[in-house]
Amino acid sequence: MAQKKTKSLDKKKILIAVAAILVLALGISVAILAGPLSTLKEGRIHAGIFLGPVDVSDLTETEAEQKVLDYITEYEKGTIGFKISQNEKDYSANELKIEWTDKEAIKEAMDVGRAGSIFERYGAIKDLEKETKTIPLKLSYDKDAIDTMLKDMAEKYNEEAVDATIKRVDGKFQIHEGQEGIVLDEEKSREEIDKYFTERWNIEDRKVELVAMIQQPKGSVEELAKVKDLLGSFSTVCGSGERVINIKNGASRINGSVVYPGEVFSANAPMEPYTAAAGYVLGGTYENGQSVQSYGGGICQVSTTLYNAALFAELEIVQRDNHSMMVGYVQPSMDAAIAGTWKDLKFRNNTNAPIYIEGGTSGGKIFFNIYGQETRDPGRKLSFVSETLSVTEPEVQIRENANQPVGYFTNVGEAHTGMKAKLWKIVTENGKETSRTEVNSSSYQMTPSVYEVGTGGASESQLAAIRAGIEAKSPEQVQAAASAAAAPAEPPKEPEKPSTTPSSQAQP
Repeated sequence: MAQKKTKSLDKKKILIAVAAILVLALGISVAILAGPLSTLKEGRIHAGIFLGPVDVSDLTETEAEQKVLDYITEYEKGTIGFKISQNEKDYSANELKIEWTDKEAIKEAMDVGRAGSIFERYGAIKDLEKETKTIPLKLSYDKDAIDTMLKDMAEKYNEEAVDATIKRVDGKFQIHEGQEGIVLDEEKSREEIDKYFTERWNIEDRKVELVAMIQQPKGSVEELAKVKDLLGSFSTVCGSGERVINIKNGASRINGSVVYPGEVFSANAPMEPYTAAAGYVLGGTYENGQSVQSYGGGICQVSTTLYNAALFAELEIVQRDNHSMMVGYVQPSMDAAIAGTWKDLKFRNNTNAPIYIEGGTSGGKIFFNIYGQETRDPGRKLSFVSETLSVTEPEVQIRENANQPVGYFTNVGEAHTGMKAKLWKIVTENGKETSRTEVNSSSYQMTPSVYEVGTGGASESQLAAIRAGIEAKSPEQVQAAASAAAAPAEPPKEPEKPSTTPSSQAQP
């Protein structure tokens, strides 16, 4: 029993001894850590600390803030150079609305050696003995002003790539190599500007290198050299007159277009805008079921002719709309209307080489030729056949106009036959039909022939005669009644006078 008590006492002595050692060790550690911490001066930033480029060692918060403000004021007196490639332009701090708003940096400087555990504070002070500490001094700037500056720089100094070109002259193709361009990368340049103002700005370094990227030209001589075969061709009769001016202008704007593999071509895009300034004149066009005069009237014949050339080239038709009413220069379902961007002809280059579009007018016709790289079998032939599904003959409408005098009669609305039709693509190989595919289905509205007859000043009987013709829907009858009503009345005949000549016959 005594032995057990002795062992228990020994354990307590050991524990007390260990605790004493730990306390002693802790006291020694605190004494060691307290040495460097004693270098902190009350209310002052520790030595060796910079706010950006500004040394704020041993300063109070107020003194540090004033020193930073003085430095920024000096910085704002100068300009900042922004450079793209070999070009540079200076902007003042006022233009960019540069300010210092990050006052938390002062507190962060004051907290070095004061914030955190005793070990963290000790570590911070020991680090300062080895090297200085720089806390980023962030400047703010107006993002809209920076955007304006970047757009200005891009406008002045961008060197756009020059695409490779191909042109058909006197039946031969001329090809010219393109050139690389250097353009401003605005997004990455914004990142560089932000890094400059938040990390590395100072009075001495007033330059910001903007990010430029190499812009590759579209196409190459090797690629365009593949364009040598006629893939599809079509022409329509356009006649003469004012309308042809628009057709010629529209075709010239499309002529020379190059469409690379996978690209979609819009017939409307190069022909816009349809204005007098763009070379267009007033011409007939369809609008709300009526024929009207508008600038560019006739350009639908341009898109129609191009549509058929694209069909023969077997390009992928992305968008095609038929006219609201029938046109006279192609068969039903072979037309392609243009009406701004909501009715357009679009096709995709689904070949493996660029295509070149040649278009113009000659001999009273408009034509389009599509060139590219032919890969189809020479024995494969195409034809397109229009099939009429139904026909709706135009009606006759005759209306009275009391504001016109009796005798007035004119046609005010052109008749158009309504129709539904399909277009078929027929493929023959070595003279034998191998496929028949529906290309499109089109529906054309019927519009009546509208006449107007004047009834101003007509008598009841004349009005009745005119209305009888209207009810019969007979323009001939109405016109005859109107003409009769407008004819001057014959003067009344004078009564015959008795004869004074003696009778030649003897009286019985």
